[in-house]
Amino acid sequence: MIGSSPLETKETVRHTLREAKRLKVDQVMFNIVSPFPGTEFYRLCKENGWLATDDYVPTDVQRESILNLPYLSSRQMERLLFQNNIRFFLSPTFIVRQLSRFKSFSEFRSALKALKIKLFG
Repeated sequence: MIGSSPLETKETVRHTLREAKRLKVDQVMFNIVSPFPGTEFYRLCKENGWLATDDYVPTDVQRESILNLPYLSSRQMERLLFQNNIRFFLSPTFIVRQLSRFKSFSEFRSALKALKIKLFG
């Protein structure tokens, strides 16, 4: 979850990616935190002026941020999210591990379509 702490920085987000790669996990899902109304996190965001909008707006947490935290703007979080996805899912290690799992070209093609949607919508 990118942006789940007001102390988060570009480096902490990059560290999360490095850890996922080091652990050799098969899948990850990077998202940007969304401060849902009624939660403690929402209250903190409102009180500290971290919402980029006047109030909560539903967003696609796999692409968009409505927060501007002290060390990360919404734009930076969106960029880091995209970079993490690219660096994880297009890393040679991940690709090689995944290629052995496909039983047919059709499965491979479906996976490519899903990856395209994940990365570019």
